[in-house]
Amino acid sequence: MTTTTEQLNFLDHFEALRSAGAIDDLGLDFEKLEGMSFDEWESLGRYLGQGNSAFRWSMGDWLLFGEGSYGERHSQAMDVTGLRFQTLKNYAWVAGAVKRSRRRDSVSWSHHEAIASLPPREQRRWLDKAEREEMTVETLRDSLRVTRSSDSDDPAEPEQRITVSAAARQVWITSAKVGEMYHVPADSMLRLARAIGEKI
Repeated sequence: MTTTTEQLNFLDHFEALRSAGAIDDLGLDFEKLEGMSFDEWESLGRYLGQGNSAFRWSMGDWLLFGEGSYGERHSQAMDVTGLRFQTLKNYAWVAGAVKRSRRRDSVSWSHHEAIASLPPREQRRWLDKAEREEMTVETLRDSLRVTRSSDSDDPAEPEQRITVSAAARQVWITSAKVGEMYHVPADSMLRLARAIGEKI
């Protein structure tokens, strides 16, 4: 089993907290962490943030593995995890769109979510940029929006793929399982139809 440095750091820190009785299924017990310095508090926040990112990747990978190996559906995963259908779908979508070889532990899962609709080469380019320039997620998303809008005068094929991919993602995220069928809001379907150039 392969574990990233980020996950190891979080797991080591988490285990130390659990051993001290300072963390359980209900959260942190700061009474057991008496005398914590600001630097220790800040470090704990960093580890918790890394754990959040590792959790999202792990859930997405777990869902994809289950579907590929056992035919598990997200609705069954809801029963197992207690997480919302839309949340699980998003974790799985990002994990499937951004393969492990392109993931970076130097930027958050949310950075990866922002670039997930891009083709692999563009994902790498934007992740490099986010890493190099230490971009926040908001700055990365703003930069992507500016790039897309400046390219909109020239309908190049990659830009069209991005638009269609983003519209398809919106359909996937907004769909809801009702019995054995899926309900997709009309506005999501209209956006997808426009993205692929169908006349409405």
